[in-house]
Amino acid sequence: MAQKNRTRFAILGMLAFQPMSGYDIKKIVDNSIAYFWKENYGHIYPMLAELSREGLIKLQGRDRKKETKGGPERKVYAITEQGKKAVKEWLYQPHAAENSRIELLLKLFFGMLVPMEISIAAIERERDAAINILKELKSIRKQEHAGEQNETSLFPLITLSYGEKHYKAVIEWCEETIAFLKKTTKGMKK
Repeated sequence: MAQKNRTRFAILGMLAFQPMSGYDIKKIVDNSIAYFWKENYGHIYPMLAELSREGLIKLQGRDRKKETKGGPERKVYAITEQGKKAVKEWLYQPHAAENSRIELLLKLFFGMLVPMEISIAAIERERDAAINILKELKSIRKQEHAGEQNETSLFPLITLSYGEKHYKAVIEWCEETIAFLKKTTKGMKK
């Protein structure tokens, strides 16, 4: 069986929280799951139209809020019972094995073709980016701890924990690798 576009399930899951516009979905994705799942408007809006045609979501209304600043009315969508059923069926399925494509590691694999400083600088950029993401996740954690803990917040918190541990490990690996490469470089003959 061919795997369905998982953007559909990201959108259905977001709409299971509350009715939203495409703009709202993108904003919430960027502020919650973007460290492990990215969506862009080019994926969101066509998928909203498809999900609507399939009867998995419905147009709940139109809204003209201040954020649109003279733009078109926002279409606010709500998940249907059929949409809830579809996302639940997807949740029961085993997740697809992820094939990682990490450009940094690809470049480091071929690092012998460039001066060592280039590879070290790339790892330093990766470490700095991971530090910034970890700061964002810690900020999200503070906000989550300020709110009431319930079943709705439980699962986002465990994904947050994964992100924190992942980026801590990335930072640790970067620091160890930078130190190793600098030490190795000192011991090499030029």
